[in-house]
Amino acid sequence: MEHCTVEIRVPHDHVVVMGVEADDADSARKRALDLFDAGDHQEPHPGVVLLRDDFEESDGHLYATVRCGYDLQVDASVRALESEMHRRRACALLVQAAHGKDAPDPTLIRAAIEAALAAA
Repeated sequence: MEHCTVEIRVPHDHVVVMGVEADDADSARKRALDLFDAGDHQEPHPGVVLLRDDFEESDGHLYATVRCGYDLQVDASVRALESEMHRRRACALLVQAAHGKDAPDPTLIRAAIEAALAAA
């Protein structure tokens, strides 16, 4: 059996819509583009509201590339998603443990610590 990766590329548009308080349309456009280019458009900013941040498939073909016979490498984007999942699980377990009847549940606290360590 060979180890293979299949890379699928779907043409898409990244659609971001922001509500921006500004003196005029050019100022609003510049502020929105500056936030987007800096990667800060998802963070809260005075006078700016993120209304939509989504991907839509655009017209085009689906591309698939297959490569076999080498070690599989996990991309940083996947590690970031896994880390986020572990952080959310740790938070949920801590909240659940804190709402125990008499005292915090040590089993849940241990599970939360393990999830937090996995996120690190």
